[in-house]
Amino acid sequence: MRIKRAVATVLAVTTTVLTASTNPAAAQSTGTVQVHPTKALARIEPGAVGADVPFWNPHLKDARTTQLIRGAGIGTLDFDAGAPLDLYDWRHNQLRPDPDAARDAPLFLATGPACAPTFTFDEFEATARRAGVRTTVHVNYGTGTAAEAAAWVNYANNVRHDRVQNWMIGAEVWLDQIFEPNNRVSTTSPEPPELDGTRYAKDVIAFAAAMKAVDPTIRIGVELATVVAGQENADDQAKYFTAWNRAVVATPGLTSAIDYVDIHGLPRHPDEDPTITGALAAVRTVPATLAAMRADLDHHQGHQVTITVGEVNSFPAGNEYTTTTGNAAYLADAQATLLEHGVTSAHWFALYSGLNQPAPGADLGLISSGSCLPANSGQVCESAAGTPFATYYAEKLFGSVAVPTGTWIATATATAGVSTHAVRLPNATVKVLLINTSGATTQPETISVDGACPTTEVRVSQTSASGITTWSQAGNTSIVLPPYSVTVATYRSAGAL
Repeated sequence: MRIKRAVATVLAVTTTVLTASTNPAAAQSTGTVQVHPTKALARIEPGAVGADVPFWNPHLKDARTTQLIRGAGIGTLDFDAGAPLDLYDWRHNQLRPDPDAARDAPLFLATGPACAPTFTFDEFEATARRAGVRTTVHVNYGTGTAAEAAAWVNYANNVRHDRVQNWMIGAEVWLDQIFEPNNRVSTTSPEPPELDGTRYAKDVIAFAAAMKAVDPTIRIGVELATVVAGQENADDQAKYFTAWNRAVVATPGLTSAIDYVDIHGLPRHPDEDPTITGALAAVRTVPATLAAMRADLDHHQGHQVTITVGEVNSFPAGNEYTTTTGNAAYLADAQATLLEHGVTSAHWFALYSGLNQPAPGADLGLISSGSCLPANSGQVCESAAGTPFATYYAEKLFGSVAVPTGTWIATATATAGVSTHAVRLPNATVKVLLINTSGATTQPETISVDGACPTTEVRVSQTSASGITTWSQAGNTSIVLPPYSVTVATYRSAGAL
């Protein structure tokens, strides 16, 4: 669990529209992307594109936040504050004392003023309502009770009529033995993961029963850890997480209690390159990892239990890469890969975050918080509050592709360093997403869509570090992909679908 702080105001984002004569793609094509509209992979669910909104961020209420949420195509806001969530008293909008403070203090101060709630649950829901998006809420498992969670559901859905459908029990509870503040875990001697996971699952059953008694239409989620397929025994942490997951999903009675599982981040190999290059390479482990989790869930819980990725980012804390075009490429490729392979929604952490270390780009958010941190030479500050990062523009283009009612379809390219995805819409429009995962190579690509006329006009949008450029061109003209760029090519009425 990460402790992040954000201070931000927001500005509107503009998109530059260029004519074909100003198209930056001038080089000869060296690669071809094949798009197969009739080969469906997965349906895009409502609210599939999400963003986490930690309650210690004071600028959710900014007047222009709603505009930026809509502009990015975000469909779900996640009330997820990390570790402090398991100390959160929703009635009084404050944090309770950490029962494991002595153990947790060396890692972070979950009860410090930096983590205190800066907006209420009602204000969170009001912002979501203005933006026209869904919400997910994590209830306090660490210091809360089933009755308290049920009272929250009743207040939200029966009193306030917020229609919150997805409710998650706790936040990254699988970290209990590492650094999660949770009064259900022994602070004197670590417990076996089998015991801890089973206890959590039994508690989830009790929480779910109480919460669904006041609103039977809600969906209950359970937390699972992410373990790379084939790396279950790579190190002690992987072994622990694997045993913990298995204990949770195998608990009798859980099937009738839960509707989905929530995992965070993407799988990473223990010895992986710790740079953005390593993060981009880790996306390739997603299909096998999700397939293994899906098989385990089907065996124990049934196929009706879906998978959500409640936090996505390349690193657990901001660093020199997290606001760059490299992380923007990661955002688009990671989220598209997750949704293509059966995840119902993927939530970027976070809408706002703030500097995690004294480096100008060390921010996990989509939008700058304008924060500063002390450094040897005085202080280091990021860009002005409200400035969209490169990751925001990538989210904006990704949100224009991952449209509810759309279907992910098969694509292929032989070009190393280029990742491709595509969506077919009911009106026969095909949107092709191209990501150059190389930070050094400019790559020209030609797109071939089955059934589409080669000379049909194509609308192309492409990210840079500071915006999005849009132009029109013939469908058989190559598109140049700059390093770490995200590009969307839209084919309207693409033919035989």
